[in-house]
Amino acid sequence: MALTTPILYPIAAFDASQEQTFRFNVIGGDTVNGSILTIRDNATLQIVKEPHEETTYKLQNTLPANWLVNGGYYQATIKTRNEAGQQSKESEPIQFWCYTTPSIVFTNIPNTGVIVNSSYDFQVTYNQEQNEPLAQYTFNLYTPTGTLVGTSGVKYTNSTAVPLNIDYIFSGLEDGALYNIECVGVTSEGTQVATVRRAFSVAYDAPTVYSNLQLTNNCTGGYIQIESHVIGISGTSNPENPTYIDNKKIDMRGDGNYVRWDDGFELTSNYTLGLWGENLTPGADTLIMLNNNGDSVNAVYMENDTNAWFELYVSSASHSFKYQIISNLIAKPDDTDEIFMTLRCVDNLYDITIKNRGVIV
Repeated sequence: MALTTPILYPIAAFDASQEQTFRFNVIGGDTVNGSILTIRDNATLQIVKEPHEETTYKLQNTLPANWLVNGGYYQATIKTRNEAGQQSKESEPIQFWCYTTPSIVFTNIPNTGVIVNSSYDFQVTYNQEQNEPLAQYTFNLYTPTGTLVGTSGVKYTNSTAVPLNIDYIFSGLEDGALYNIECVGVTSEGTQVATVRRAFSVAYDAPTVYSNLQLTNNCTGGYIQIESHVIGISGTSNPENPTYIDNKKIDMRGDGNYVRWDDGFELTSNYTLGLWGENLTPGADTLIMLNNNGDSVNAVYMENDTNAWFELYVSSASHSFKYQIISNLIAKPDDTDEIFMTLRCVDNLYDITIKNRGVIV
């Protein structure tokens, strides 16, 4: 059986001082037990060095370090080989750059590792020896256990400047909390870069102003930039494809229906939680929160002929007792009234309230 022409996969720019693996694919044909990788100068099409041969059943060819030179623009082709020593036709060429590994570092995290404000403008400098621009970047904020609690989302630089200074403001940093932060990016030629993930703590006497929306006036561009500090968390549901009411509310009245959120957030100390719903089932768990230690927080909606309220049960795996409180009372709502529950935990003391918001159009 003859060898078929291989397909060489595209490759991002890489540092010629490090080895680089080129991967390819074949469709049908004889068994491949090796490959011959040929590198040419993209401008002159002259072979820059003898072809690199490799014997392996893996569909890859690893070019040794220092085979090429950083700053060069090259094209590569590959041929395959079988046990009999026969060779396939040469693949279509791919083009790529060789660039020195870029650097991307935080420049303004205090040496103490302590930030004394509830918001902070994190600054990073990107640099690259051959002036390859940074195309996009993302700032990510994590808990010490690695849970993502904040992100800038993908930002595009729209700049060819090298070095390049970039920054992002995270607001709502919690007093006494520990965080890790990183900045990841992609260069114009597809190389992925990332800072070291830096740890820091927050300690301030009085919180500064925090809002879910942050407005920045760009006088030069003639526009106002609006950024949201609200983090969207995706959940899972039972049934997997739930029923929606007015394309806004999920119908959870069926037996065994639920929505679960178990990723993208972490409650480590004080918190406030709000929950909206209507036509709630009396005596049923409206909210259940669990952690890996076996501790639980349950909010149960209750009503009688005249009133409605929430009952809160907090249990700890390390203690046999159960913490129980009851919210304020409201008049028994109609099925179409929207009920708003607020749950607050401060220093392990809980408070729960209920409010009838009426019919929300």
